[in-house]
Amino acid sequence: GELRALLCNPQGSRVVQALLGAMPAAAARDLVAELDDGSLRVVADVARDTHGSWGVIAAFDKTRAPFILASICEHVVPLATQQNGCRVVQAVLKAAAQGGMDIGAAVSGLIAGGLEHLATHSFANYAVQVALRHASAPQREAMANELLPRLLALSASKHGSNVAEPVLSLA
Repeated sequence: GELRALLCNPQGSRVVQALLGAMPAAAARDLVAELDDGSLRVVADVARDTHGSWGVIAAFDKTRAPFILASICEHVVPLATQQNGCRVVQAVLKAAAQGGMDIGAAVSGLIAGGLEHLATHSFANYAVQVALRHASAPQREAMANELLPRLLALSASKHGSNVAEPVLSLA
């Protein structure tokens, strides 16, 4: 019952990450299930913490727990615009997509959350880049269609220029 507190503690997070790495996958899933309170809020709250963010990434890497991905999808915009949360969004979306999991809800959330603003945001631009690289073809097309008309503004923006490059590769 103390996993959340441990993940948000500098030393505790390191210990939990090491434990997850050493545990069999089934035992790790049982441990990580403690974060699944049914509301999808606990994971998002832990992901916003400096130390917790690394723990959420380690938990997802080890377990591919669907509730972690669901929480990231549910809270993708607020997480993407926060430094620690963005780290989690990037890592979870990339790992999920590479593992054949559907990241469509997160991509839809980014599109609905003001894609141009997110593309120029100091943290969220990284999440947009990951989404552009790992989304399904129809979602990449939808993102590109929304961003291409704004390509000049994106290109002139410090953070938006990072997104302009993958958008151009889709054009």
